[in-house]
Amino acid sequence: MEIELLKMLPGGGSVAALIVTVILFLKQQEKSQLNLGQVTETFNNRVAAAQSSFQDQIRQLIAHNAENQKLYQDQIQTLLDGHLEVSRETVVALRALETAVYELQSRSQPPTVRVAAAR
Repeated sequence: MEIELLKMLPGGGSVAALIVTVILFLKQQEKSQLNLGQVTETFNNRVAAAQSSFQDQIRQLIAHNAENQKLYQDQIQTLLDGHLEVSRETVVALRALETAVYELQSRSQPPTVRVAAAR
């Protein structure tokens, strides 16, 4: 088929025009490939930047979460310490109350009852 096309061409000028057309087509393809390569590179760079930014945000969230967990643990420990302190004070107060009640009971009983209670 190409031979028939060449036979239809009138002389060398047409062959030169065909060669120029092919060269221009190849140059256009080269430009298209170059543009496509640039678009691909830009896209890949943007994806890498977005991924890096996303990973940085994840790291920040993890650090923030760890900090919040530490604060919650500190608050819980403070509450537990406060509860233990209140419990100790309650035990001391109950013992003091028990002692006071015992002393009041021993004062209000006659001496003979006190001797029997002491046994």
